[in-house]
Amino acid sequence: MQEPKEQALVVQTAYMELYRLCEDSMAYAGDLAVLADATGKISVVGKTIRKRRYCYAQYVDGAGRQRQCYLGPEDAAATQHIVDLLASGEWNHALDSRRSIRKMLVQAGFVATPKLMEGALLTLQQTGLLQSGVTMIGTPAYIALMHRYGYTLPAPVQTNDVDLSIDRLNLAMPDSIAVESVLKAWNDRISAIPTLSRKAGEYSLKIRGKDFHIDFLTNGRYMELGKSITIPHIGFSAQAVPFLDYLTKDSDRALLMTRYGMLVPVPDAARLLWSKCVTAACRPQAMEGKRAKDVQQVLTLFSILKDRDPDRLEMALEAIPEIQEPDIFLKKLNSTLKLPVLSEVRAFAYPILGRLNKN
Repeated sequence: MQEPKEQALVVQTAYMELYRLCEDSMAYAGDLAVLADATGKISVVGKTIRKRRYCYAQYVDGAGRQRQCYLGPEDAAATQHIVDLLASGEWNHALDSRRSIRKMLVQAGFVATPKLMEGALLTLQQTGLLQSGVTMIGTPAYIALMHRYGYTLPAPVQTNDVDLSIDRLNLAMPDSIAVESVLKAWNDRISAIPTLSRKAGEYSLKIRGKDFHIDFLTNGRYMELGKSITIPHIGFSAQAVPFLDYLTKDSDRALLMTRYGMLVPVPDAARLLWSKCVTAACRPQAMEGKRAKDVQQVLTLFSILKDRDPDRLEMALEAIPEIQEPDIFLKKLNSTLKLPVLSEVRAFAYPILGRLNKN
């Protein structure tokens, strides 16, 4: 097992300062870092959508294209704060500080975000999607959570895959978007990956010639795994995956090590741990390598949370009966917990699961 390395207090303090600066630069649904490539004046324009006024930053980027970045509802205090920052020019100084702190964190062992992933996520953030009922899951989210707790891994495996879980029932965007068109405007080599069925909508996008793709996922029943579900608000589809209602509820936020640092919604660390157990049990034998990685991440997260936040681990277990198909979730969870390597995790979980069974 790769032992996580706890960073020195000075490094953890720097992380929290970068977190604060990013949080302060967050519009209602976007980060002012997207304006870093603006040339000339940045103006604030208003739009009326369904009888409510919304603010957008309008600017010309380095390629000479006019852009708009969603800031938020005109009557929201957070939106007015961002408008004031833009008017004063203070946000520029904040970006310089963010870039310096991010550089120090990467030198300390924090994982730098690949350029393509950074570009795609910043593009989606400008639309408001990442702040409106979407949670980033997968390896990048796991690494971001490790950083959030002040840890790095000796040999972290970064990936160019972006998995975005969409809460289709509670997607809170002011206006619909065509997500493929939005991303194609950022990179014209991006295209949808055809599904096996011609009748099913696409739920993945890739960049031709690059090892990079984005998968859109949404909660579905266990027997619906892989089903394509249309998401009208993004003009695209998402792949049904069971138990995302558990994984993404009460989501957290963590930093990606982009050029200026970037806050993204990620799962609660304890829910991610127990979900990884279920994911490992659901994988076929042919995916033994990925199953081993799931178990590795369970061990790593548990080694941190058992001392840092055992109550969070317990509350995450106690929340299982509230989800869709809890019996299947518990069956898969128990299957993985039986592994000899997870004896300490099992000893923690079984008394709590026993109480749940009695109720």
